[in-house]
Amino acid sequence: MAASNDHHIDFQSLIKFIYKEKHYFEGIRILEQHHSNDPTNRQIIASLFDLYFQCGFTDQYLSLFNKVSQLFKKSPFIYLFYLQIQPFLSDITIQTITKTRCDFAKTFLPPVKKQIVTHTAKPILNIGYYGDLVHLMNLPTVLNGHDLNRVKATVYTADQRLSHYWSGCIRDTSALSPQEIIQQIQYDQIDVLIYMEEAIQIYRKDWAVLSAKPAPIQLFWVNQYATSGTDYFDYIVADPYTITELEYPYYTEKPLFLPQWLSYEFPQYIHPIKPLPALQNGYITFGSSNRIVKLNARVIQTWAQILKQVPNSRLILKDRVFSDEASEAYLRKQWAQLGFPIDRLITKPFTKHPEYYEFFNDIDIALDPFPFTGNITTMETVMMGVPLISMSGRIFFENYSKSWLSVIGLSDFVATTEGEYISKAAGLASDQSKLIEFRDSIRKKIQTSGVLDGAQFARELEAQLFHIIR
Repeated sequence: MAASNDHHIDFQSLIKFIYKEKHYFEGIRILEQHHSNDPTNRQIIASLFDLYFQCGFTDQYLSLFNKVSQLFKKSPFIYLFYLQIQPFLSDITIQTITKTRCDFAKTFLPPVKKQIVTHTAKPILNIGYYGDLVHLMNLPTVLNGHDLNRVKATVYTADQRLSHYWSGCIRDTSALSPQEIIQQIQYDQIDVLIYMEEAIQIYRKDWAVLSAKPAPIQLFWVNQYATSGTDYFDYIVADPYTITELEYPYYTEKPLFLPQWLSYEFPQYIHPIKPLPALQNGYITFGSSNRIVKLNARVIQTWAQILKQVPNSRLILKDRVFSDEASEAYLRKQWAQLGFPIDRLITKPFTKHPEYYEFFNDIDIALDPFPFTGNITTMETVMMGVPLISMSGRIFFENYSKSWLSVIGLSDFVATTEGEYISKAAGLASDQSKLIEFRDSIRKKIQTSGVLDGAQFARELEAQLFHIIR
């Protein structure tokens, strides 16, 4: 793939080619060359940010941000890219992420349009779910669990996949303007509007809708990273594991506490659990299928310490970046400089479901990244019989895995320091009988924990919402 000097190159076709052929590293080189010739081209900038993010090239991502932020003063276009990478930085704190998000909201987002809303007692609670990113592992099981005698649910989305999983009312928003969406929500007399996207990285159309406050109560759920930093939302759905009383000052929303902040649906196409790999291999295999951007320097150095403490052990990583030899070679070089034993690293390219699940049958113990932990990946991991070692923190996304593991009854696998994380991983690696027992019993443990009970989750949510409205 050769670079072109043609300033009229079709970048959209180029990007499609890069992703289709998985030439990530070469694609970055070409786009960097074009960026040097045309530093204010937004399409090139956005494409570079995306490729850096997908490949886990965090240093290059931040370097690009520092350059273009000087060219685009006070631009939400550029600022949003920083908000995207911020949760994956190894030194991020709850104070920093809250301040950054509040500053962004104050500087760039439209103010809330104050409305006088009167609550009237109704036998039926109208709940609206709004957002174009529908999480099929979570939302359908909750929608199907609502008590139709008490609740009417309406989903406002451009994602029509949902119609295959739920037969309720879906309003297609793909061709609607913000004002038309607002009018539709108001016409439907929605009492509570639940936003399903990551609240600060939202689309401009959504800013207009949410700032209009088309429903008396607005909250966000499913894809929350931290506070939104805005005054668009009255509540954020949480549980005792994701937000504690010490974190209240760092949220512009009130926590709406449920026993668990998210529900999970058992995949119909999940694979059977095979025997412990160590029995055949004669060594422990650690692994992770989390996105490569989560593997910052602290994570790589911590995992290196674990491998050193567990003789002859291996680490398997799975990600789309490993389909590109040049990108993998670059990452291996970077990680070797951090002290990681590269000769004990095994990589596998990303595969789609259901083949994806077979990856876990090659792993004895999973290692969770930090600060941004696994979420659905965590559930997929333990559902496949693999215990996961995680580390919690103070920001919502630092506690995704802590929440899942605690609800299931696996809080012993959650550390609070890197030293404890290493100790738990090395200790578990030395207990083969515990690893075997985990594989034999985990699915029954999950099925009896309530984490798969979407109907119960829906009842808990309904009860809290009725209490707020009335």
